[in-house]
Amino acid sequence: YAVVEFQDGLQLIPSNWLNNDETKAVWPNFTNNKRYDKAVRSMEEPQSTWVQHNIIKIYGKYLNYAVARQKLKQAEDVSDLTSNTE
Repeated sequence: YAVVEFQDGLQLIPSNWLNNDETKAVWPNFTNNKRYDKAVRSMEEPQSTWVQHNIIKIYGKYLNYAVARQKLKQAEDVSDLTSNTE
């Protein structure tokens, strides 16, 4: 799993959604958060209909979903602190 920053914010994604040089990631066209969460947890294989998005920064990569989720929360807290000082 990877905690990544996209143009519109931080997300937790499976590492198999990253491209080879880790500069882009595919994003599913799901409209339901539960469906998205299930895809992330199960490391669902990307579909050809998913759109690629540029990655601004990778905050970290983790083998465990629970740890990655915790790191996402920490990254969001740090990001909020940084944006409040600008």
